[in-house]
Amino acid sequence: MTLQIARLSTRIRPPDPDTGAAVAGHVRQALAGPLPSALEGAAARALARVGADPDSFLVVRRLDLRLQARSGIDGADLAQGWAAALEEALVRLLHRLQEGAPGAIAEGVQLADRWAAERLYLVGLAAGEPPWWAHHLAHAAGQAAPTPAELILGWVAQQPARAICELAQLTHSCPASAALLSAAEARALSDALLAQLPAGERPSPAATASVAGGPAPPQQGQPATTDPLAPWRQLLAATTAQLPPQLTTEQRAPWLLVRLLTQAPTLTRLGRERLGALLHPPCQPPPGAPLTPQLATGASPGGEPPRGAPTSAAPTAAAAVPSAVNDGQTSPLADPHPEPAATWVGGLLLLIRPLIRLDLLPAGPAAGPLLGDLALCALHRVFSPLPAAERAAALERERPLLTLFAPEREWGGAIRQLTPQDPAADPLLDQLVAQIPPEIAEAPASRQLYGRHPLAFASEPERRLARLVARPGHLLLSAWSAELIWPLSAIDLALRRAGWDQDPGWVPWLGRVIRFRFGEPA
Repeated sequence: MTLQIARLSTRIRPPDPDTGAAVAGHVRQALAGPLPSALEGAAARALARVGADPDSFLVVRRLDLRLQARSGIDGADLAQGWAAALEEALVRLLHRLQEGAPGAIAEGVQLADRWAAERLYLVGLAAGEPPWWAHHLAHAAGQAAPTPAELILGWVAQQPARAICELAQLTHSCPASAALLSAAEARALSDALLAQLPAGERPSPAATASVAGGPAPPQQGQPATTDPLAPWRQLLAATTAQLPPQLTTEQRAPWLLVRLLTQAPTLTRLGRERLGALLHPPCQPPPGAPLTPQLATGASPGGEPPRGAPTSAAPTAAAAVPSAVNDGQTSPLADPHPEPAATWVGGLLLLIRPLIRLDLLPAGPAAGPLLGDLALCALHRVFSPLPAAERAAALERERPLLTLFAPEREWGGAIRQLTPQDPAADPLLDQLVAQIPPEIAEAPASRQLYGRHPLAFASEPERRLARLVARPGHLLLSAWSAELIWPLSAIDLALRRAGWDQDPGWVPWLGRVIRFRFGEPA
């Protein structure tokens, strides 16, 4: 945590003028030299003492410190006493904030991190009541608080995956915030978001015509084209209805884009040009456009797809979010420090890099169902030595990992219903298995997955897949990131030489930043 003091004033109350002059000299000495270094870490220690996260964003309106100093004290001792008094005052305030003491919110505010503070600042601006601590969002003393456009574009440049989730949440919790951007600023935001996505193929004239006025009539000898956004048109129409009515199509585009990408990240495989062209027209379903059976039941009042429609596993549009400025609370979506959950087959995500490198996934949203089938087929093969009941329990236990690998799949009972063989996923999985380094070793502790059962795999490739996938570890999952933590003993030189355990980074079609780490979970 970085400590910034906007204004520091001192008042000396000496018993006599000579003592006052001596103490004033020591104060000036402390301010010029040892005080900044003495204060370093005071705020972090205060947060640690109350059990708060070290990345918390803490703003304090005013702190009064009272120190008793003798006339012979030197500047270094005075600085240490100053830092100790500051730490104690912060601890008292943090306790008051955590207990919800009356009036504490007027003295200071503690939020999960800077992102949460900036989001609440935008909500306050949209409501015409910016919080009193808004000026503290400036990165340097004397600067004005950032404009909404500067702040949001900074999000996209810093962490695109989290920016998409935060903006989608903002659209749902405070639709009026969309009016904070002018048409030019909204266009800049759309361009910045689309620039983070894969280029893809340029839309054909027929596709553009289909976007502008409904499905284009097929030319002679060509099959009819389908609208890739058809299953999501109702979500986009509901989002459009939520946004301020005075917004132009251009102003609505970035907010529709983020809502769409949190619900259907595999649409990024359409490419930035085609996805941008699809979103700029009014997002009403074309006449006669087919809807999925789930969407035909109607949208919920909040703008989410109805129950049973394809949804992201992350708490995005359906998350519990504040409806107004709430200085003391944040949404679960904004929690940047999730609790680790045990997984026995964390190596499933090691298949992501070869999927990207070999470009095996189809373009467009067809990749979504295939990803789910691929992950489930891989786990069926890995769990094949287990008895049927244990195999079903193992699959159910890995539901969070499956959901991460296929965020658009509504799993429900599908884990138990789908068969181990799949005509589309099996050939794709075979191509990936062929790429696994043959000298890969069995991960330590993986035998705990199988217990005393003999590992009877059908072939050597199946055994190699099990050695890759069966890697016990811990999964830290947030709405925009996933971090797999393995023990140091799980480092495999064969995987390291082949680059399989390198971080995939942000994978747009999974909607998350994927990281691998070796060590112990914090």
